[in-house]
Amino acid sequence: MSPGIAVDPNDTTRVGNLLLKHGIIRAEHLTEALEVQAHRGGKIVETLIDLGYLEVATVSKFLVSQPRVASIDLDRYLVPREVCALIPREFAIEHQIFPVDRLANCLTVAMTFPVDIETIRRLEEMTNMSVNALLCKPEEIRKAIQRYYATPEDRGGLPSREEIETGLQLECVVKMIQRIHSLPALPQTVARVQEATEDPETSLRDIADVVSTDPGVSAKLLQLANSAAYGFLSRIDNVQNAITLLGMRETYMAVLSSAIIDLAESSKHFDHERYWKSSVFCAAAARTIGAACGHRRNATVFTCGLLADIGRFALSEVAPMRYVKIDPALQGRALVAAEEDLLGVGHPEAAHILAVHWKLPEEIAEPLRFHHRPELARVQQEVTAMVALAAVMTDAYESGREPSAELFEECPDVLEMLKLNAKMAADAYAATRAPSMF
Repeated sequence: MSPGIAVDPNDTTRVGNLLLKHGIIRAEHLTEALEVQAHRGGKIVETLIDLGYLEVATVSKFLVSQPRVASIDLDRYLVPREVCALIPREFAIEHQIFPVDRLANCLTVAMTFPVDIETIRRLEEMTNMSVNALLCKPEEIRKAIQRYYATPEDRGGLPSREEIETGLQLECVVKMIQRIHSLPALPQTVARVQEATEDPETSLRDIADVVSTDPGVSAKLLQLANSAAYGFLSRIDNVQNAITLLGMRETYMAVLSSAIIDLAESSKHFDHERYWKSSVFCAAAARTIGAACGHRRNATVFTCGLLADIGRFALSEVAPMRYVKIDPALQGRALVAAEEDLLGVGHPEAAHILAVHWKLPEEIAEPLRFHHRPELARVQQEVTAMVALAAVMTDAYESGREPSAELFEECPDVLEMLKLNAKMAADAYAATRAPSMF
């Protein structure tokens, strides 16, 4: 063995040693790879692959088996330029790493080998932030680096057809979503709020009970309450608090302004009644799950459940003729995949774009973005998992499925996050379906 070439299977801070410890490569293979790497540089995993001692499929299978290693489809995310600026281009290229998102002092990055502790440590020192690493395909990271970091000269002038059909389409849809100032109120919401405000005995809680069944109006009120005009120090993360801050008159005016948008045309292409019913059920399910988990802020959980599918509403508003092509029977991740294939963005990402554009608090924005991938949440993982489980219940409800433990045996990770078992989830589902709840 050459001087300075260390092979220690107990040192898991080095990728090669980690592979050795798990029996994926042999000590002599690692020794040779380290010697080659010392002469020509590069990543140890790539060197092992070049030498024929490791296969890409083997690495991927190993990573998937590791606890707490989540993956990400980088093609489906629009990364803010200020987030890209956190990692220098040269470092991103050298280590095949790409920044995805920043929440407070936590930086989420995509990596081809997210258990590379040494690279993560260097990145934390560079950015002075904690780093959350997600598994991503090497080709997706290379495409992202080219798209976000490359100069026009690097791209060779015109964008490729693939860039036009994916990246540029995504940016186009995002810009259209960001032009949405509010979503339409349901006619029955307007009538009920008007009736309530004309009753001198109506309380703000009564108004909140009415508004809390309408996703569009709820989002509008949260947007207003969190605007700079009110200058409230804490972020408002539930409808009850938003209405208390705004007052009855301002709430009524917000409902009326949302009602100006005519639903008649868009309703030809989007089933608003089904959307409304599923949103209310999801909110009720999220609240029931929150109670089962002993969660104290169930108003926030309810609001997140109510707004979970608001991205579907937004996509139908910006591209009604295209969105109608999506099979209405699709649910869960199959629906998200169909939306991404057709529009370049799925409804969770669309909901997050709206939440950021409307300056909603992160307590709401993150669960909306990851309610089909709660393992990716970092700040609000418990609430996100509650909404994810509520979404599973909503799909079951729409499909007419009766409560049973078998319904929830396909989502063990979510149940584990919430410390629930399938029987407890089935009981929560049954409670939400009860006439007194829904």
